[in-house]
Amino acid sequence: MANSWAAPGVRCVCVDDGWEELRCGLPNRIPMMGEVLTIKHVKPGSGGVLGGDIGHVYLSFWEIDEVQTAGGITASIGWISTQFEPLVEQQTDISTLTALLQPTRELADV
Repeated sequence: MANSWAAPGVRCVCVDDGWEELRCGLPNRIPMMGEVLTIKHVKPGSGGVLGGDIGHVYLSFWEIDEVQTAGGITASIGWISTQFEPLVEQQTDISTLTALLQPTRELADV
């Protein structure tokens, strides 16, 4: 399943910031390309103008207010999960740090 990675607490990165239709008015804060975000809620679309499309999964993030207001309109904002990918964080290899602690031959001869 394409959205099986999406769960609260998972960090993800925005890979598609095609929010052109949303760039005026609500929402007043949108995810940016390459931005790393932490999922707060995962919700299926329920249809209607503010409910999102049925069949899509919507994400809210800790870093972006879910409830936004602009021009006297207040709405709960969710972002389509297909525009995000899970963040793959590289593990630090302890050998890199260990090598930094080893004296070099030049220093040992001094």
